[in-house]
Amino acid sequence: MSVLVVRVGADEVESCSDWLFQLGARAIEERIDGDEPSLIAGFSSDDAALAARSVLQERWSCRLEDTGDEREWRDQWLRYLEPIQIGDVLIHAPWHDVAGIEGPRISIDPGRAFGSGHHPTTQLAIEALHSIVETDDLVLDAGCGTGILSIAAARLGAGHVTGVDLDHDILALAEANIAANGVEERITLSEASLLDLARRFDVTVANIVIGDLRPLLPTLADRTERAIIVSGFLDDQLERLIADTPVRVVRRLQRDGWGCAILNP
Repeated sequence: MSVLVVRVGADEVESCSDWLFQLGARAIEERIDGDEPSLIAGFSSDDAALAARSVLQERWSCRLEDTGDEREWRDQWLRYLEPIQIGDVLIHAPWHDVAGIEGPRISIDPGRAFGSGHHPTTQLAIEALHSIVETDDLVLDAGCGTGILSIAAARLGAGHVTGVDLDHDILALAEANIAANGVEERITLSEASLLDLARRFDVTVANIVIGDLRPLLPTLADRTERAIIVSGFLDDQLERLIADTPVRVVRRLQRDGWGCAILNP
């Protein structure tokens, strides 16, 4: 695991942490370094840490440190992971004691993937799905990660969900989460390119950083009949995201500076 140290102002810890997670950080620890805090972020590779530094160094001082034990990073991060309520759905990890809690629940082991339910973009995407998904809809989850949005769509009544991700190991994690939630009969996972998908979908959801999402958006629009849910970008980036794709913004959602939108293709 590669480690990136970012010095931030005391009032910038949350915003910088959001950026780090969006840029692929697997775990973040806050430390006091002199009079100012530092964020110690673990990445899966030197390339990932360097890519994050290239984005963040325009605003904050960054340096790479020696690699550490990835298991220690993951264990430390998971200690602070708590169940979270999104609408009427409780998102929790498999080790949380949720016995006696009423209402729909989704159990998610985040592993090293993005999608524990704690980031605003994931929460906004789930809220958008809740307002859009209809009984028996065909849903595409582009960049499915842990499978959390695929599971949410299935729980909301979708007839079938196709989850696509290019990372084989992350798909294995998604498959385990889907099985743990008992919805494996209504979700198919695939490493196929979006261009190779033959069918069209009623609803598409994509919670992906803007650098990856923008070039995919025309393909998503071409594969979608009714609604595209896009998330994973800062709220003021929506216009740039859709600039090259003829879509109509039906609804915008925002939380803590992050954005989500429901589009008509």
